Amino acid sequence: MQPKDDGTRTGMLPADDCWRAVAEAVDFAFQPIVNVHTGTCYGYEALLRDWQEAGFSSIQAVFDAAHEDLALYRLDLMLREKAVEKFASIPHHARSRLFYNLDNRVLDMPDYAPGNTSVILAAHGVASESLCFEISERLEVKNQPQTQKVLTSYRHDSHLIALDDYGVGFSGLQLLYHSEPDFIKIDRFFIEGIARNVKKRLFVSNVINMAHMLGITVIAEGVETPQEFCACRDMGCDLIQGYLIQRPTTQIDELSATYPLVGELNSADRRRSPTDEHIVADWIERVEPVSVASPMAEVCRRFNCEKDRTSLPIINRKMEPVGIVRESDVRQYTYARYGLELLMNPALRGTLRNLVTPCMAVEMSTSVERILQQFTLGPQAEGMVVTTDGRYVGYLSAANLIGAMNEKNIQVARDENPLTRLPGNSSIHQYLQQALADEDFAHAFAYFDFDFFKVFNDANGFRVGDRAIVMFADLLRHSLAGGEHFVGHVGGDDFFAGFRLCDDVSLARVRELTRGVIERFNRDAMSFYDAEAQHRGWIEGTGRDGVRRQFPLLRVSAAIIHLPCPHPEYSLEELGSAMARAKETAKDARDHFYQTSLRDGDQAR
Repeated sequence: MQPKDDGTRTGMLPADDCWRAVAEAVDFAFQPIVNVHTGTCYGYEALLRDWQEAGFSSIQAVFDAAHEDLALYRLDLMLREKAVEKFASIPHHARSRLFYNLDNRVLDMPDYAPGNTSVILAAHGVASESLCFEISERLEVKNQPQTQKVLTSYRHDSHLIALDDYGVGFSGLQLLYHSEPDFIKIDRFFIEGIARNVKKRLFVSNVINMAHMLGITVIAEGVETPQEFCACRDMGCDLIQGYLIQRPTTQIDELSATYPLVGELNSADRRRSPTDEHIVADWIERVEPVSVASPMAEVCRRFNCEKDRTSLPIINRKMEPVGIVRESDVRQYTYARYGLELLMNPALRGTLRNLVTPCMAVEMSTSVERILQQFTLGPQAEGMVVTTDGRYVGYLSAANLIGAMNEKNIQVARDENPLTRLPGNSSIHQYLQQALADEDFAHAFAYFDFDFFKVFNDANGFRVGDRAIVMFADLLRHSLAGGEHFVGHVGGDDFFAGFRLCDDVSLARVRELTRGVIERFNRDAMSFYDAEAQHRGWIEGTGRDGVRRQFPLLRVSAAIIHLPCPHPEYSLEELGSAMARAKETAKDARDHFYQTSLRDGDQAR
């Protein structure tokens, strides 16, 4: 039986009474999806509720039964209309989006037919681009060509696509490749405890980088704690969803256009480094965008008037970037036979959309380093779109990105040690301030200081002394590579390393790393001496008191200060004094190592 084409609301097949009763019995709860930087609500996910009232044991049981009965598509259309109708009752729905879970199996139903969604949206006054279909990776897509064809149709109708439950399903990268989604929703499995789990952070960071290179927005699902929120934000997630912001609710009046909690969390996070927003703002081009609904004549006019411009940013009615249109793509039509007539023909709706090329988009608050990383690892492009709260604000060309990076490098170089190229005192102080303000994690600080360095310099000269300093800096970088560690050069022969303790980096591990650095340097430093001095184990020299005597060979001492969680409030000056005392104790220790804790003054060797 074919779908009715009688001009009714949905034009769908008449549903069996039992499935209509199911659709009437269930309800939808909405859960907000918000901007991780501002708390502005980007959209709401519709989640099925009251399935028990319809006689089912779970949400999945509803759709499994409908699938078995070959009624899945008919049921989905009724639920789809119910969700759209409820979404349309939200006062600020025009500035938001509806994320609707699409059971992949509806595409295999014998009565599936395109076009019904547009009718439903129009009936309730909801814009086409306000609907985003969520395709779950948990359900296997069997008919890949058919699925791709349907998704292309949805995209042509201005609907968006989100890949849900990413990382725990069947198809993985293959589904990502074929579906070309606008959003990736990272599954709760990877978000839970991510602040303390290095492997999860590594996985999520790589997914975020890959998504951004493809122009895909990343949503972190199931964010429940401030720690998970901060970790997702710091790694580059664009949007978040979870109990921390709001639990799903069936009450429309409980939904908000903005969620101040996000701003409060960002303001309260004293660990957060200053952003590069002012640098990015100085270097972006405020290119006037073109609406995706504009006629091709407008695009041609812009390129004709702006001779030096090779591309134009394209936006939708919500001022969100859709991509870019390249002048070279338009030129292909103008040079082709009848090409200009095709471009200008108003009957060919969607021509401009067909010429749109995906483009990487970054928030204004993104660090210059992260922007450069996404740009260099991504597909070849002239630049990227810059947004604020998801709305277009400008375009950052490749040339201007280089300019922004140079400006950032100059700022960093002002504090960088010119010999070792490690961060200097300003960066070290900033790191310590952030660590002292971090009430959710324990920290460990290691302070390294050469012993008998004056005598070593006197005997070998300052150039050899500089070589020893550079050798230690390289050793420190190599020994602490691959982790979330901070390494700095205080000055001279003094170095600093900071560690945030978590499941994967324990205090015992910090102690092991520090002792390893001591042993390696003390062994490598022997290469600066001749065989005789190595055999003796000492050289003659003049101490700071002016007395000439025998001194041991060059070595390094290290002191670790443990900052537990929770910890009393310490000032930077108090921490500095504790470090100075610990360093002196380490120098007098037989193994040149000392460890202490700031919690209660307890000390351990």
